[in-house]
Amino acid sequence: MSLGQAQCTMIRAPVKRISLATHDMLPVVRDGFPLFLLGITLAYSNRWFTIIDDEATVLSDAAQPLDTTLALFRSGIGQHEHPPLHDLLLHVWLWFTGGAFTWLRAPSIAFFLVGLFLLSRAARRIGGQTSATVLLWLGVLWPYGFHFGRLAIWYSFAFLVISALTWAYLRFCDSPTSYAWALVLFLEFALVCTNYFGWALLGLLGADDWIRHHRRPGTARRLLWSSALLVIAYAPLWPAFLNEFNDGAQRIHSWRALTLTLGFNTYTLLVSESMAPWFWRFGIPATLAVASSLFLVFFRVHRDVRRFLLFAGLLLLCMGVNEILNTKRVILVAPWVFLPMAVALGSLEGPMVRRGLALSLLVVGGIGWYGISSRQYYAAPRFIEPWLTISGEVATALRNGSGVIGNNRSFFFYLTYALHVHKNGLGWRFSGTLPTQVRSEGVWSPEEWLAAGQPLRPKMFWVRGLPGSEEGTPMAAAAIWLDQHCIDRNDRRFMRDPAYEWKRRYFPQLGDLSWRVEIREYACDTDGMNLHSSGITSANPG
Repeated sequence: MSLGQAQCTMIRAPVKRISLATHDMLPVVRDGFPLFLLGITLAYSNRWFTIIDDEATVLSDAAQPLDTTLALFRSGIGQHEHPPLHDLLLHVWLWFTGGAFTWLRAPSIAFFLVGLFLLSRAARRIGGQTSATVLLWLGVLWPYGFHFGRLAIWYSFAFLVISALTWAYLRFCDSPTSYAWALVLFLEFALVCTNYFGWALLGLLGADDWIRHHRRPGTARRLLWSSALLVIAYAPLWPAFLNEFNDGAQRIHSWRALTLTLGFNTYTLLVSESMAPWFWRFGIPATLAVASSLFLVFFRVHRDVRRFLLFAGLLLLCMGVNEILNTKRVILVAPWVFLPMAVALGSLEGPMVRRGLALSLLVVGGIGWYGISSRQYYAAPRFIEPWLTISGEVATALRNGSGVIGNNRSFFFYLTYALHVHKNGLGWRFSGTLPTQVRSEGVWSPEEWLAAGQPLRPKMFWVRGLPGSEEGTPMAAAAIWLDQHCIDRNDRRFMRDPAYEWKRRYFPQLGDLSWRVEIREYACDTDGMNLHSSGITSANPG
């Protein structure tokens, strides 16, 4: 070899290695780009989606001292109907950020994005890179995920853990090593420490493991000792689990209600709450598209993939029979619905089937996104309730000597931030919400106000939202007393629920209101004048 040839060889070798490394990175970069776009969109659009009541409760309790949360689980009572893993992580995040409003939802968005990426790795193990790419775009364009993937509750964290567990389990199926199974066990334990219903998912995953590997020596022994290890490791949480199971143990009382609940939640999983099915001109085509997409996937994918979709259906049925099924819990089955869909779109040989499935999903997503953009067709418009504006108005009035009685957790959460109320004078840090965890002059819950002897200010705000029925509540009692003892009253109502009569007929236990937000402003004679007049106006910002 000549000197020139040797120099060429020495120069070309690194170039080849760089090219190979670049080629290996291309799928990661290509798959990371849509997730990057989704992350930016979720973070930027947070301002348009209200902190819902569940978020307000979880964030407020996560801001309390760690011993408070741990003591509830040590006593066997538990908290928030789920185990404490996500709440502990949220506590650390609030401590690190001081509860800065802009960063409240950042961990949930990150969990959701990583969950989508890991679920795409699971799809790649079954259907190749095309299926992985399809799954990512399904997740990016998923209307339900656009709402629930951002919320600062356990939802997106559970989605991440289930996606990671599915990927790790398929990885073990391909390469059954001790290390791979240890990772599966770790993620299984993380799942049941995130949601009690995770035990049902583990039971179905164990059934799948047995179906796939029962002929493999040692499978039964591996499953038995793994189950025993999980049961023993879960010992500190069993009392809280049993308490929650006993408190929430109900059985469906109406097959009609069960059918409606299953249908509505399956519809919402794909379309989202942004387009209620009772808006028939959109709901009927969306329902047909949901049904056709699930039908095509179920009957066209391989049986090993079909089992994930079947398991998702069984989980929905189990939650429905036990009356714990609602739109927030369907995220638990989402990974096992989207995985077969992505595999079907990415690997099925029949072009007509793929086009039919793609068209069905296009209709589903298009209708869901139209509902998001129009903001007029929500099944439960909690994401767009105007609590930010209302709390700002009330905060200004409170600084001028007014008082407020309220019952909605989202309202009090925003009011806490508007007033910058906290427990100490060492600078602003979020440490809980009004009116119980932190205090501010002139702010009451209806129970506190009635117990305090109905203190009056020259101007009183009565702010009602969900939950709660219209009659027979402390809020109603407070309204009656103010009507009798104040001089003037002006009403504003927001967010009329077009499905109120339908919900009252089929789901009276929800306690929904015909108007989701009502504000009454009272002018009161603090010297005891007992005059009263009333003027009522309504406003629905759409």
